[in-house]
Amino acid sequence: MYVLVASPRYDGLVTPPRCNVLVVPPRCDVFVTPPRCNVVVASSRCDVFVTPPRSNFLVASPRYDGLVTPPRSNVLVVPPRCHVFVTPPRCNVLIASPRCMSS
Repeated sequence: MYVLVASPRYDGLVTPPRCNVLVVPPRCDVFVTPPRCNVVVASSRCDVFVTPPRSNFLVASPRYDGLVTPPRSNVLVVPPRCHVFVTPPRCNVLIASPRCMSS
């Protein structure tokens, strides 16, 4: 399994080829996507994420009470070739689905 870990080295987002899994609620700040970067940066108001049931979208949600990034960080590393994210029950980290391990 791949755990999405924080990395202060990056400041933007890029998704793998043909991957489009980020959804930002209207009330959230806009995410930035600089080139040659593979991380998700949450705005100061949207630094907690969940994966809705039967969905492959990463959604910022203040209702989720578990942080998915280490303290004082708002960056998530996106595993290579990842298309789907899942949130294990009672777990506050997002992991890549087994599909991400396929080449």
